[in-house]
Amino acid sequence: TGRGLPEYFSDDFAFTDPQVSIVGFEEYCRGVRRLFGQDESSCELVCCSVTASDAITVLWRNSGRVNIGSFRIELKPYLVTT
Repeated sequence: TGRGLPEYFSDDFAFTDPQVSIVGFEEYCRGVRRLFGQDESSCELVCCSVTASDAITVLWRNSGRVNIGSFRIELKPYLVTT
């Protein structure tokens, strides 16, 4: 998790959720790498669809461990859409 090919993303890439707002694909990848335990976490592509002339929607299955401060929290598999 936190690895990707920037050529597949817009130069204007932005990520926002209730806790964080990030501009830039490389910055997003660095944040994801810090958040998820790299040896214990995985991200699986479940489904990918063109949903508009300028958009692709992806369904992912994530699982593993997140690092929040000194806490290490195990995550059961869950689905997320981007």
